[in-house]
Amino acid sequence: MCMRRPMAKLIFAAAVLLLLAVLGRPGPVLGDRRADGARAPAGLSMQEHRIATQQTIGSELLELGRQMPLGALGSAGQASVASRLASANAQLKPFGYRIGQAHGFDIYHGDELVLMGISFFSPVTVSARQDDFLFMAGMAGERYWLIRADGAHDWGPVELARHRFQPPVYAGDALVAVRWDDSHGYAVWADEQRIFTVPMAKAADGSGVKRLTAWDGHWVLEVTGDVYIDGKSLSQQQGYSEVFDWQLVDGRPLYFFRRGSQTGLAYAGQVLPYRYEQVPHHLCCEPASLNPQGDESG
Repeated sequence: MCMRRPMAKLIFAAAVLLLLAVLGRPGPVLGDRRADGARAPAGLSMQEHRIATQQTIGSELLELGRQMPLGALGSAGQASVASRLASANAQLKPFGYRIGQAHGFDIYHGDELVLMGISFFSPVTVSARQDDFLFMAGMAGERYWLIRADGAHDWGPVELARHRFQPPVYAGDALVAVRWDDSHGYAVWADEQRIFTVPMAKAADGSGVKRLTAWDGHWVLEVTGDVYIDGKSLSQQQGYSEVFDWQLVDGRPLYFFRRGSQTGLAYAGQVLPYRYEQVPHHLCCEPASLNPQGDESG
């Protein structure tokens, strides 16, 4: 006898869906045509994998992780590192800095080794005056530094917690940071002036602050459920019930949004012709490996 349980279709994005920006590649559009005739816009190559699972998301996520196309993800990951290094070094070159790969990531100023064996680095932002840059580098769970034109600055546990692990960024010439203060909770500061208070309903504690980045002279703050661009709610402007995983791919914004019972995807100001019943995100611990993953290259 076979017992049958209710099933629901679940389409995974990012960890199971690869969005690969085509950087400077001439020729035909690489978007995959789906059965319904929809095609990804120019500059994107998309792969989708339809997975059937139980309605409840729990331990099943770990099993889905074992079904992912790890070979494809590994190849994409290698290309991603090369692209990130190239982008960072192009921005650092005018300042005499560079990031190499010998012992993990190594940071040089001219011929001087500044830091060796770094496990990660955040995107580089440069002031509009071209007189300073900033990015965070570190060994995850151990030590962190803010790298600027004048050298490496140790970022200790107190500062990390105060800024919710989000390094400051340059938005135009303004040095923008998100940080905790006792009277306002988390707030956004620009050149030591408070310019925006993070809504406590969305970010009553540090876990609500997900991302601080810069884009085309604007500052972008993602909290649980919404994204604020220069303090304006993206979900309110677009009529979404939720926005999440905002990031730049090939210099253009990509994010997921929730409207009604479906999740959609927007890229470069265009809503893409893809709809999902559910996209797991902001998961913790082992299932976090199935959160959408991406960087500047894909």
